Amino acid sequence: ELKDIASTSFLFGMGSGLIFVITTILIVQNVSLPFLKGITPAFITIVVFTVPFEIVISYNTSILLGRDKIRAFLLMRIVHAGVFLFSFLALRLVSDNWLLNGLYGQLICSITVWLITCILIMRLTSISLRFHRIFALDAFKYGIKTHIGSIVSFSEKRMDIFLVNYFLSAKAVGFYSLGTGLGEFLTYLGLASSAMLFPKVASI
Repeated sequence: ELKDIASTSFLFGMGSGLIFVITTILIVQNVSLPFLKGITPAFITIVVFTVPFEIVISYNTSILLGRDKIRAFLLMRIVHAGVFLFSFLALRLVSDNWLLNGLYGQLICSITVWLITCILIMRLTSISLRFHRIFALDAFKYGIKTHIGSIVSFSEKRMDIFLVNYFLSAKAVGFYSLGTGLGEFLTYLGLASSAMLFPKVASI
């Protein structure tokens, strides 16, 4: 049932995200990692706190796609970018630290979009605090086949960030990320088209 899917996804997303946050903070505070040299631990802490919210956002948007809520899915993509930009510009009024403004802007963005997607899901069904093990196990068996590939793909896509930081500096990473981020806007049209066509093609 949709309620089981939504509830289990919410609990698993927040739970696994919090475990990741705690684990990362402990590692950063106690282990010296070469690829994180020059990065202030407080900055890493801010970044990892977005993870639980981003995981749930990805689950919720997938549920919206599965329910053929294409407009809501695409709206979330736009809101995600819009809230970040607004937060970043608003924080610029009180601080000149571009990096810190960007990090806090992303955290505000993640929490805001997380809240909106949860509200959209609750308009479709209720979310309980009951973890459905049978659904979670079935979903895990199905998802693990592609999840490893997704991790490898994501690592390959973002490995350049770590390499730039290792050989240059955190400041260079900021400029590099900004440039590549602007370039990725060109892929949004294809993403929007695939998001609209996938449910239709899959139902044929």
